[in-house]
Amino acid sequence: MFNFLSKFLVLIHTVLSLLAMSWAIMLFFQNRDFGKREPHLEVTERDKEGKVKSAIVHASDYDKSAAAVKLASETRDRVYAQVAPAIDAVRAVEPYLSSNQLVFVSELIRLDRSDEPIEVRRLEQGGAVLEHDLGKPKAEAEVVPGVSKSYRVYWADYKKLHAEIKDYEAKNRKLSADTKKLTAQLTGTDEDGKYVHPGLYQLIDLEFNAQGEIRKAIDAIKQPHSQILEQARVLQFRHDNLRTTLEKLEPNHPLLKKDVPMK
Repeated sequence: MFNFLSKFLVLIHTVLSLLAMSWAIMLFFQNRDFGKREPHLEVTERDKEGKVKSAIVHASDYDKSAAAVKLASETRDRVYAQVAPAIDAVRAVEPYLSSNQLVFVSELIRLDRSDEPIEVRRLEQGGAVLEHDLGKPKAEAEVVPGVSKSYRVYWADYKKLHAEIKDYEAKNRKLSADTKKLTAQLTGTDEDGKYVHPGLYQLIDLEFNAQGEIRKAIDAIKQPHSQILEQARVLQFRHDNLRTTLEKLEPNHPLLKKDVPMK
């Protein structure tokens, strides 16, 4: 049963494939004229007697190809008259193209990769002036100032300078962090300016005020002390005077002899 069904499906597939291929061939060759002696005639209108009244003549593909080749040849001849001077000019300069190209490439290599100091000169009139007929452009005598190295050397200097800049940036960041830390210690504030703890400036002011108060207290103590010392000196002076006077009076006053001498 299955064998019969599979063979029947294969047969149907083969028939359909042949029909599709036949239809494709028919479409390809329909209304194509492959070089008949007489052009294909397509009647569009007939009279009452059945004679041809109007028709369209279709050229064969061979005639179309021949006409296309002839038209292309005529077009080429018309265009060539316009481009012939340019072609002749190209043929005239063609022998110089290779040498000029080598000079151009060598100059590019010198500007790009040379390890030695270089001199750069501008072209006269933007390269319009040539050293000789159809030769390389003529350079100016004046050297371009400020350019003395090739691109590779300048690039190496740039990378070296960039590395140094990175080092200085790291040092600046460290210095900035140390400055912020020192500022916080001196002022007692954070990065936003908020008060966190007493800073060294505030502690110095407090210490200065405390020293002032101490000096005031010392001055307040020194003033009565000096007055007391002055009074003691006055009393000592009076004591010495009285003692001298008593010593003078003792021989003449017997009562004073009985007294105990003053110490």
